[in-house]
Amino acid sequence: ASREEVQKRTFEKWVNMYLRPRDQHVTDLFTDLRDGVLLLLLLEQLSGEKLGRSRCVDEKLRSLENVDMALTFLHSKGLRTVNIDATNIVSGDSTLTLGMLWIIILKFQIHGMVNGGNNVNNNTT
Repeated sequence: ASREEVQKRTFEKWVNMYLRPRDQHVTDLFTDLRDGVLLLLLLEQLSGEKLGRSRCVDEKLRSLENVDMALTFLHSKGLRTVNIDATNIVSGDSTLTLGMLWIIILKFQIHGMVNGGNNVNNNTT
């Protein structure tokens, strides 16, 4: 298996661990996160904060708005998502989707912000 495939499977397991309490799961990171809904649910589960959802009627615009909300939330917590924008995630860009998830894992898991640290600080990761 390629390095990307190993990362993908590992990140899918990690994401599913946090989506399970919401009765949700991903089977393919690169497709299941594209509309932004599961990404927002993941961030809500990790942060303990309630995030909005796009109400746009157009599916592509709704997906872009949802992913943009997730990225804006990450930026508000001091995370830098250099060269990652909503169009990258909505289009299923594997490298940038994995990169975004790594940033999330570093902030919420590695830095101990999950389970007891709902007030995520503003240190840049």
